[in-house]
Amino acid sequence: MAVLGVFIVALAAGSPTHAAGQSLAGGAAKPYLQQSTEVISARLADQLGVKLAPNQADELAIGASVTSSLVDAGKLASFGVRDVRAGARVTITRIAADRVRLEIDEMDPTPRTTKVTLRIDNEGRLTPVL
Repeated sequence: MAVLGVFIVALAAGSPTHAAGQSLAGGAAKPYLQQSTEVISARLADQLGVKLAPNQADELAIGASVTSSLVDAGKLASFGVRDVRAGARVTITRIAADRVRLEIDEMDPTPRTTKVTLRIDNEGRLTPVL
C-alpha cells in the first residue's frame, strides 16, 4: 500500500501542465487565452444585417442556432456573401467557441442555399474564415 502512495505522489509531482495540456517546464509553453463563451444573438444579427425571428435565444451557445430574415444584404456582402436578397432566411449556428456557420436560404427566383463560416473574435466581432 505504501508503494502505491509513493507512486501517486511521484505522479502528481510531475511537471505542471497548462490549459491545452502543454508542459510549462522550462517556460516553453505560451499562455492560452480562453475566449469568452458568451455570444449575444442580437449583436450577431446587427453585424449581419438580419432581423431575428421572435422568441430566439438571447445567448448563442455552442451547438445552438437562431433563425432570422435578411434585411440588409450589403452587410452580408462584407463577409463574402453576394447575390442574396432581402427576405432570405438566415440560420446562424454556433459551431465552435470562435466560429458561426450561416445558411442563407432563398426561394425566389430559384431555390438555393448559400453557406459560409465566420470567426468570432474576443470582442464579438465577425470576420470571414479564409
